[in-house]
Amino acid sequence: MNKKLIAALSLPVIFMAGWMGILSFERCSIQHDVIIAVSGYDPRDLLSGHYIDLNLNWKDTDCSQFFEKVCPQKAFLQRYKFYLPEKDAADMQTLINRSGNNLDLALVFSYQKDKRPVLKEMLVDNENWKTWLNLSLIHI
Repeated sequence: MNKKLIAALSLPVIFMAGWMGILSFERCSIQHDVIIAVSGYDPRDLLSGHYIDLNLNWKDTDCSQFFEKVCPQKAFLQRYKFYLPEKDAADMQTLINRSGNNLDLALVFSYQKDKRPVLKEMLVDNENWKTWLNLSLIHI
């Protein structure tokens, strides 16, 4: 009797674990990261609160990273806000103001066709923003 009860209780757990595994595999195998250039930020008023308000720049984006080799502009919003921790916002504001418009900013998205893109991180001069900020603070 105990063996039948254990088997009956184990079956839903095994089923759910298998289903979650299949969904995770599908999500990882289809989804990939894409980098989209940004522009249109005002270095004098870049940070509002603790986020950077950025416009996507499709003209400077490499469209070959997408499945059809065409930028799917309609899948993305035109403007995104990238949130920064409070402790980094002031330093980031100062360094970007010093650089003016000479920075190469880009956003990294997790992209899957027919799904809403998910903003993952911001790149500054091809570096993760946190790495760029720490390196820039060392050189001050």
